[in-house]
Amino acid sequence: AKARSSLTFLPEDFNKRLISGLLKADNVAEAMDLYASLTGAHVGESGAALGWESDFPPIDWLYEDAGGFRARPSGDAELLELEVSPGKGGVIASRLIKASDRDILVGVIVSDFNKADTSQTLRMEMRCWGESDPFDSLRLQTGLNEHTFSMPESWECEYRYIEIYARAFRGKAPLAAKISKFRIEPQ
Repeated sequence: AKARSSLTFLPEDFNKRLISGLLKADNVAEAMDLYASLTGAHVGESGAALGWESDFPPIDWLYEDAGGFRARPSGDAELLELEVSPGKGGVIASRLIKASDRDILVGVIVSDFNKADTSQTLRMEMRCWGESDPFDSLRLQTGLNEHTFSMPESWECEYRYIEIYARAFRGKAPLAAKISKFRIEPQ
C-alpha cells in the first residue's frame, strides 16, 4: 500500500483489490487510510452523512443482489431501495466505519416500508470488526429512526460494521422499503 503512491499507471480495479487485500490481512487502519487518500472521505466523522457509495466495499456499502433479495441505491443515490421476497432474509447491506467513541448516534429515515409482518423484518445492527455477533441493534420503522449504539464496557473496537438486516417471512407479503442516507454522530 505504501508503494502504491509512487505508481503512475494502475489498472482500474487495483485500488479495490488493494483495499480488499489489506482488510483480509487485518490491516484495517492502513485500508482506511488508503480509502481516505483515494476518496477524501473520513468514515465516521462527527455529523457525517453516510451516502450509498459502493466503490470500495466493505468500507463503502456492500449490497446483496440476488434473486428476490436486493439492495440498490435510487437513481439519484439519495435513498437505498430494498426488495425482499417471501422466504428470503439476512444482511442485505453493510459497510465499515471508524469510530473511536464507545457510543454512536445513528439517524436514518425509512419510507415506503410495507411491513410484511409484526416481527423484526427490518433492522440495523452494529458489530465490531472481526466479530460475528452484533453488540447492538435497532428495529427500523417507517419515519425517523434514531438510536445510540452503545458498545458494552467489556468490548473494545475502533472499526465497526453497520449492517442492514431484512427478512420477509414465507407466506407473507414481500418486504419493500427505502432508507435515507445515514447520519452518524459520536456521543
